Amino acid sequence: TMIVDESFNEGGPEVDVREEEARAKVEERVEELQNEILRYEERVKGHDETESRLKKALKRIIHMKQKASQAKSFYDHKIGEVLEEKEGVEGRLEEVERKKAEVEEELKSTQLVVMNMEAESDHHRSRFDKVLAEIKERDAKIERARLELEKLRRGAAGVQEERRRTEE
Repeated sequence: TMIVDESFNEGGPEVDVREEEARAKVEERVEELQNEILRYEERVKGHDETESRLKKALKRIIHMKQKASQAKSFYDHKIGEVLEEKEGVEGRLEEVERKKAEVEEELKSTQLVVMNMEAESDHHRSRFDKVLAEIKERDAKIERARLELEKLRRGAAGVQEERRRTEE
């Protein structure tokens, strides 16, 4: 029921119908706008959820980057240590190779001395063998001379014995 002020509404019941229609259209439009607002709110809500998820993902990414940076720093430090150790090992290797070359040179020198000593020893041995052979040969001559002298003495003793017998 509509209360209409007749003084205001000079158009009569027709105006009431038009007003009703206009009001219905406005209400319909308000309802459409409210539905549209609800859709926008749902979209915004969806965007808010998406934004929240994106923020969480961004935090995870930042955290992962921090961890990666820490890991990189750690491994860079470890690589530095390994490189230092490698340089130390290379230095020791160079020192060992230098000492090895010195020892090899000393070994060659020692081998030459040993070979010279062996050659000298062989030379002395052959001289010794030669002198020994000469001594044996002299000993043999002396032995022959002694035997000859013995023989001559026996012969001379026999001759003296003969003379003594003949003189008797």
